[in-house]
Amino acid sequence: SVLMLTSSSCPPLSGDIPDMNRQCMQRNIDVANYLATQKGIKTVVLTMLYGGYLNLERDVELAALQASVEKLRAADKIVYVLAPIPRPRFDVPTGTARAVFFNRSTVPKGVDRIEYDGQYAAIIADLALITKRHGAKLIRVDQILCEPKLCPYYIDGKAMYFDDRHPSLEAAERIAEQIDPNS
Repeated sequence: SVLMLTSSSCPPLSGDIPDMNRQCMQRNIDVANYLATQKGIKTVVLTMLYGGYLNLERDVELAALQASVEKLRAADKIVYVLAPIPRPRFDVPTGTARAVFFNRSTVPKGVDRIEYDGQYAAIIADLALITKRHGAKLIRVDQILCEPKLCPYYIDGKAMYFDDRHPSLEAAERIAEQIDPNS
């Protein structure tokens, strides 16, 4: 079973973070405390829109994420961290529907892999260090959803996005296959 503990625009970051909404910080404290006390919850998956919250500098964002991983590992949780999800420049289902409706011949097919790698290579390297240092596991979403030259919006005719940033259920299922079912 899955328990989803999310709050809109509230990344899973720990600590006193400059400019972070106090309600979000309190939510993160409450969630961390809850997870630490729940013996039945063994596995936690952390994800966020890297570089997309609060205009934080990368080192601040990553230090706060590292603190979250440390707290969860100290509570004996198996922690997975998702690498950045390729981010389309538009709402994929709506944009595709409009393109079809208006007979547009050019519909973007996906995020260019070179663009994705250029945007996220340093973050992925930092996440790899954080997860290795703390015994967590990094899920390379790009290795699941991307081809060598493109991170397609559709795979086998199925949309990989609900909108311009959230993976669809199909994409989530592909990502979830990387989580050890015995954890």
